[in-house]
Amino acid sequence: MDKTKFVREMKHLFSNEYLDSIPHEVPETVASKKAFNKFKTFLRGEFPDCEIQACDCYCSPSATLSKNGKFVYISIRDLRWTPNWEQEILYRTCKDFKDSCGGYNCWSSIEDLTENVNRLLEV
Repeated sequence: MDKTKFVREMKHLFSNEYLDSIPHEVPETVASKKAFNKFKTFLRGEFPDCEIQACDCYCSPSATLSKNGKFVYISIRDLRWTPNWEQEILYRTCKDFKDSCGGYNCWSSIEDLTENVNRLLEV
């Protein structure tokens, strides 16, 4: 998936226009599930050689990627309250799929995320 398209679609899911159109008592629940699925699809496209375990953390999707015995955790800030989330995506090394604390926090834009994460997976 194109990175610009991914960002545009994720932002649309939490726009007032879209949320107001959802016939659900908590429209963020519907938007969060759709955003989680788009996040997983994006990661599969960017990291086709990785095993991916994603977590739907209600409006803050995260995932752990594994390749050649190395692990990297990725987390997007709350999509409801962070208008420029695509400029500050958290990523860091971790021990395994259960370790979300792992190594030092690193920050990346969506544009540089693939390169930055692959650098950690190759080290």
